[in-house]
Amino acid sequence: MALPAPETKNLPVLHHPLPGGNTALLNQRARDQGEGTTGTTLWLGAQVLSAYLAKHGADSRNKEPKLRALELGAGVGLLSLTLAEMGYDVLSSDIDPVVAILESNMKANWALGNVAVTKVDWLNPPLLEGEFDIIVTADTIYTPDLVDPLWNTVARYSGPGTTSYVAVENRDPRLMESAYERGKELGFDVKRINANRIVKAVERVWGWKKGEGWEGVEIWKAKYRGKKEDSPKA
Repeated sequence: MALPAPETKNLPVLHHPLPGGNTALLNQRARDQGEGTTGTTLWLGAQVLSAYLAKHGADSRNKEPKLRALELGAGVGLLSLTLAEMGYDVLSSDIDPVVAILESNMKANWALGNVAVTKVDWLNPPLLEGEFDIIVTADTIYTPDLVDPLWNTVARYSGPGTTSYVAVENRDPRLMESAYERGKELGFDVKRINANRIVKAVERVWGWKKGEGWEGVEIWKAKYRGKKEDSPKA
């Protein structure tokens, strides 16, 4: 059974189970060595969203061509590896210095699936080729300054068939509600996943019971429809 992320912060190496039965080797760096970023250790949102997608996401193992996934702010890479195990072609992204740890973890787990790593700065997101079937991000909204850049980056990489999932640990209800509503203002249809569905998925995948301290994680499902002032494309 996987340990909840708060119990793993001081572990330099995790042998973390994946929903499909494999085990991922994840290197971490303690937060006080992380040069101001929160992305160098595991967080609950990635664990909860991994469990939810394993139970309710589309499986790509028997599909040709493979479904494509993009993770923004991937951190140590658990969610990217979960999607790779599900058969997706995954592009996993973060910024310096996290991307170095992310790339190391993906190389260490190459046998689990197809994951490429790139650097994506939400303040200046690069051009990425092709369209993505799914965009995921977890534990990446923790300051108001990140809300617009995150939503705008998701919009940049969204096509007509893209579904996005945002997992947040609701430590600051005012910030989370503001971020949720801001997504709508920026052109997304956003819905909260029913909490009972999340509880059941987490219990089945990780064996965690309700009341064990992880239920503060919300999952938002979003589709980009375009800003109201956008004119239809010819």
